[in-house]
Amino acid sequence: GAMLAVDLDVEAARAALEGFEDRISLAAHNGPTSCVLSGDAEAVAMLHELLEAEGTFSRLVKVDYASHSHHMDDLAPALAAALEGIAPARGTTALVSTVLARAVDGSELDTAYWVRNLRAPVRFADAIGQLLDDGTTHILEVSPHPVLTPAIEQLCALRPEPARVLSTLRRDAATPGDLALALARAYVAGLAPFGGLPRQPSVTLPAYPWQRASYWPAAGRST
Repeated sequence: GAMLAVDLDVEAARAALEGFEDRISLAAHNGPTSCVLSGDAEAVAMLHELLEAEGTFSRLVKVDYASHSHHMDDLAPALAAALEGIAPARGTTALVSTVLARAVDGSELDTAYWVRNLRAPVRFADAIGQLLDDGTTHILEVSPHPVLTPAIEQLCALRPEPARVLSTLRRDAATPGDLALALARAYVAGLAPFGGLPRQPSVTLPAYPWQRASYWPAAGRST
């Protein structure tokens, strides 16, 4: 199978599947104009060409399987058997499910839930919307590369009081400096990643325009 990221809203993404319904599924709805389609490799490649021909950006995901599509139906019995007997319980950390697009306490995460998680569309945009409805003020994408941060920023921009969106590492970098920069950005955004380090009060900048005069000594002069 194959997966295709497309710059379409969820209604347009479903419309693009017309004629491909039995071979391609909506795999994920990540943001206002960010979806992923998944299904038969040949059909996905064909749809990719059609979308690009009409000027719609689309990008093949670097995988050779089709999660969240009919291809997962064959795996469902084996997955259910492997997870048989798990006993989910209430957790201690708040969790919003991208399967149910609502808060869960952990007790719902049984075998049937995880089988559905592999087959059903990822309702990431709805889950972020639930977090924002609940008053979330900061969102941090913890990952080797912030692939979802742009979609989260688009979702937050639709709100009267947008949440601050942060990320951690970057592809082909992932140095200690990148992590330090992420911590610094979190601090500037109003969080306390350094424990009890007190925050300084905000400073109001002067209201008058800068004169932009240069006072550097000319080259070769001694001061």
